[in-house]
Amino acid sequence: MSWAEDEWRGESLRVPSVSTIAPSATDFFCSAVSRGSMFYFAYLRQPWFVLGLAFAFPLAGLWLVRRTAWSPAPHTPVDRKRRAGEILRAAAVIYRRRLFLFAGIGFTFLPIGVVAAFFQWLAFDFTPLGTLASLADNDGIVGGVAALSSGAFTAPVAAVVV
Repeated sequence: MSWAEDEWRGESLRVPSVSTIAPSATDFFCSAVSRGSMFYFAYLRQPWFVLGLAFAFPLAGLWLVRRTAWSPAPHTPVDRKRRAGEILRAAAVIYRRRLFLFAGIGFTFLPIGVVAAFFQWLAFDFTPLGTLASLADNDGIVGGVAALSSGAFTAPVAAVVV
């Protein structure tokens, strides 16, 4: 955002620039505002089409929700054939009955994530992978591949620990 240095007021807030592989909160916010602006401009050009889409998506979701069976299904055996709604209800029963077990599994991933972030920092600051990280900031495909690669190394560790 070099244009901001010339055009912004001196008292404007500065957005910190940090190199990350995963999308940052700033990237998410800017993307959301950009997409919202594009949606609004499309609405200004073709209001009936955009309003039609705005009503079509919830109607399609409602149609999909109504196509499944939501009747209570036995939650055991787990590998039983069920419809989508029955799967969600059975999963809710299983999670509710074993809440502390699943919460413990979830909390196990927190320190693993911290350790993975530490190793990522080591790899990007002390190896040539730092150039890949700077390239990932500019190219979405490279960033996606780097994020998937990082996950491919940390997910098995978490699975073994659990």
